[in-house]
Amino acid sequence: MSNVFKPPIVPAAFFGIVLGLAGLGLAWRAAHQVWHLPAIVGEIILGLASVVWAALIALFALRWIFARAESLDCAGTPAAAGCGSASGAGRAGLTHYFICPISCAAPLAVFANFNSASRPPAA
Repeated sequence: MSNVFKPPIVPAAFFGIVLGLAGLGLAWRAAHQVWHLPAIVGEIILGLASVVWAALIALFALRWIFARAESLDCAGTPAAAGCGSASGAGRAGLTHYFICPISCAAPLAVFANFNSASRPPAA
């Protein structure tokens, strides 16, 4: 029987949790300014996002230290579920260049029309 420490395998996709929490915290900050909701809630959510991020960084580092073979195997397979790889990130970056002109122009057109319609006519 082996007493080797084996930390939980944390996939790189778990870092999306941090992005969601941080986005929620920042949205709450904006809601505080607009609707006067309690500011402390947004700060607590952002603090939670920081704690989750630190825990994931620690677990991800332990994964690379104690389960190096599994981590290298995962890093070399971009299609593997829950694995982060440079080639997958590269494809996401290229997709951004093709999709962004379309996805960024549509909301700008809507808001431009909305803002011009809500202004009083010039005298």
